[in-house]
Amino acid sequence: MTALVAVRALHFAFAIQAVGAVLFVWIVGRAAASAARPDQHVQRLLLRIAVVAAAGAILSGIAWLVLQAADMTEVGVVEAWTSGAVGGLLFKTQAGVIWWVRLALASTLLVDVGMLAWAARAPSPTAVAFAFLLAAATFVSGAWLGHAGADPSALRPLHLAVHAAHMFGVSLWVGGLLPLAVLLGRAPGADAAVVAARASVWFGNIALAAVILILATGLALAALAVESPAELTTGPFGRLLGAKIVLVLAMLVLAAKNRWQLVPLLAAANDPANATLPLSRSVMGELALAALVLVIAGALGITPPGASEG
Repeated sequence: MTALVAVRALHFAFAIQAVGAVLFVWIVGRAAASAARPDQHVQRLLLRIAVVAAAGAILSGIAWLVLQAADMTEVGVVEAWTSGAVGGLLFKTQAGVIWWVRLALASTLLVDVGMLAWAARAPSPTAVAFAFLLAAATFVSGAWLGHAGADPSALRPLHLAVHAAHMFGVSLWVGGLLPLAVLLGRAPGADAAVVAARASVWFGNIALAAVILILATGLALAALAVESPAELTTGPFGRLLGAKIVLVLAMLVLAAKNRWQLVPLLAAANDPANATLPLSRSVMGELALAALVLVIAGALGITPPGASEG
């Protein structure tokens, strides 16, 4: 179970990072166009991050699939593979159909961002938009493998839609943290500092909208996931949910500080190259908290609400 939780969290991290990296390819293009000459080197770097993220999502997805089959059949990983449990999951279940779709999306994303990353020219807005849709679909389709996908009630379509929207918001916010940290780390050059400042403003606005979406859909998910409010506070599910809420609140504190204090200071600084350090440190702290949230999310997805200690 611990290995499954870790692999789920790792898969989420890779898939989210693919979304964030491609999102920042677009943000950097807009920021560079309005502040300085387009920086193809940064865009290529971000696309190569997306390549690594897409490859990681595929490998961790396969690992998740094998561990899930082993957990369902209560056998070891090797036996799950040799006994046909993995094949049964892939070819004889609804989850298998979802996995085929997700692996196809991730593979297409890997080829697409790979071609863009090593192309001679900067990617066009249309190409970036297509890559972003692939990345978002790869991550958001994971909603069909969680509590929403297993909901037997008539509210299942609503549950899935809300969960997908929640995951999309998470990918926009959390996925942008590492690319932003990369940009801020490159800021000593004058042009790079100006682009980083403009990109910080763009991402701050996107992250604000994402947080609003996350909070609204998070409340709806809590209501849809349980039959009674008591299930939200009892057993392992309640403890995991409580820990996740505390960590998200801490992230929100840092995000608010970034959005309304550090980003405006950076944008207004006469020397942006010397004003990036406080924001960079805050973003790294936010990223560390996000990593912990993803681990908890990996556990929540396989923990029934209201489950006993058993």
